[in-house]
Amino acid sequence: MGKLYCGQGVYSIDPDSHSSSLEKVVFGVDDDADGLIKPNGEVIGKTAHRLESRISLLNGNMLYGQKDLIEAFDAAFMGNSNEVVLVVAISDANHPVEDFTTITGGGAIVQPSNHGQAFRALRVWHLQLSVALDAIYLIPSSAATITERAVPVKPLPTVVMVHGGPNLRITNALNTYYYIRRGERFVSMPIDGIRNYDLADIVTVTQYAIEKDYADRDRLLVAGWSQRGFLSSLCSVPDGIHGYEWQFQASIPGAGICDSDSMALTSDLDSVFQPDLNNHRVTWNMNRDDTRNRRACPLWEFSDVIEESKQKGIMIVPPMLILHGENDERCPLAQA
Repeated sequence: MGKLYCGQGVYSIDPDSHSSSLEKVVFGVDDDADGLIKPNGEVIGKTAHRLESRISLLNGNMLYGQKDLIEAFDAAFMGNSNEVVLVVAISDANHPVEDFTTITGGGAIVQPSNHGQAFRALRVWHLQLSVALDAIYLIPSSAATITERAVPVKPLPTVVMVHGGPNLRITNALNTYYYIRRGERFVSMPIDGIRNYDLADIVTVTQYAIEKDYADRDRLLVAGWSQRGFLSSLCSVPDGIHGYEWQFQASIPGAGICDSDSMALTSDLDSVFQPDLNNHRVTWNMNRDDTRNRRACPLWEFSDVIEESKQKGIMIVPPMLILHGENDERCPLAQA
C-alpha cells in the first residue's frame, strides 16, 4: 500500500490486535511494490526499481531481476532446499508477453511460449547518463542503420514521451505506455520540486540524446497525458529552462493541469488527495500572498514568453495539439 502519488511498500498488521496501526516491512523508498505471492508460506514480492523489474524475498534477497517489464510472476520452492522455481511473463518493444521459467542460483532461462515471431519493429537503447536518470530510445528498424558507435547513421526526428504519475515510469515493453510506480524517494523530488527537478530531467535526457546523435535537435516533439500533459505544456513555454540551442518544435499535452490553484475543489481529487498531489500547497492551506504554485503552472508563463517572442521576432511557444476529455473529472476541461 502507499499514498496515491507516492511509493507503494509492504506493511504488516496484527489481526488479533485492537490497534489498526500498520508497520512498515520493506520496499517503497528506492523501489515500489507491485505484487505479492506466498508460495510454501514464504512471501515474495515484485518491485519496480528505476527501469528494472525485480522479484525479491521480503528480507531484501533478490531472486531475479531484469530491465524488461515483468507483467506477472509465480514461484515455488524446491522441496526443502532454498532453490526457487520462477515463472515470469515478460514483454519488450518487439515482443508481446512471453512466459519464461528459471531456477534461482544460475539456472538456465527457458521460454515455453512463442507468441511474437512477427514483432521485429524496433531497436532499443538504454541511455546511460552520468547522473541518476534512466531513459530508453526506441528506433524503427527501417531507420536503425547503426554506426560503429551504436547510434543511428544520422540523428532522427524524436518524440519525447514523458512519464506520468509523477511516480511512474515508461519501460521497454510492447506497450510503451505501461507504467509502474517508482518509490517515494523518487517521487519526493517532483512533488516538492515541480519545474526544479522533473522539467530539468526532461531537458537533461533530451540534451543527452542530442549530444549522442540519437535525436535531431531541429525535429523534437514532446508529448504526454495527465502529469505528462502538464509537463508537455511546461516544455512549450521554455522561459529560461535551459541554455541549449534547441527547443521543442511541437507539443501534444493531454489532460494536463495549466493552473493548480484554479483547480482547487473542482476535481474528484477533492480536499483529501489534492493536497497529497500538491505537497499540501493548496489554496485553503496557503497564505494569500504565497505564489509558489505559479512556478509550476504553464498558464502563468505565457505572458512573459509571448512578450519575449515579440521582442526577438522568433517562435518560442511551438504549435500545440491540446487533447482533453470533455467530462474529465480528475483534471477538468477548464484546465485545457
